[in-house]
Amino acid sequence: MRTGRGIYIKTHNQELNIQRRKPDFCSVFRSELIAIDEGIDSLSSFSCSNEILILTDSRSSIQHLANWYRVRDNIGMDILNKLKSLSVSYRIHLQWILSHVNIQGNEIADALAKAGADDASVPSEPLTCLELFSRAKSRNKTIWLIPPCITGIKVLVQVAVYQLTAADATKQLLLASLVGISEV
Repeated sequence: MRTGRGIYIKTHNQELNIQRRKPDFCSVFRSELIAIDEGIDSLSSFSCSNEILILTDSRSSIQHLANWYRVRDNIGMDILNKLKSLSVSYRIHLQWILSHVNIQGNEIADALAKAGADDASVPSEPLTCLELFSRAKSRNKTIWLIPPCITGIKVLVQVAVYQLTAADATKQLLLASLVGISEV
């Protein structure tokens, strides 16, 4: 299933809407961090007051960044470095908000995320090792779920051969005797 991310930035006289498709196999958590990072990058084109309020409905992102001394991922480190740089000139507030409770900016960002999911182009952001593992696992599961087409073997025999891989030795011996195998 394709998903997206949305960023809504508003000042007293400017507005910016950003919608992006989430890269395939990118976790929702990482996509939320990417959205925060992209939102911070977009602030440079705005004339801001002395305070910047960053709101997100991703509690896990806020908790991750709040434990700054444990952050080791590239995106988390980028966000923290940018926040540190901005904090020299601005007062920064990073706050979690409830989702789907009619907070105008969050509802706009959610609509942008839904629209971003329909984007045809797939972003080319590099995947983490965990995301690459997830991608390979998904591909292998798909291959495993589709049994190979073997001609000349009855369906009963295919099922029996598949069941022979079970861990229960009693079942293996019973199935082996049904198929006519002398040793398991």
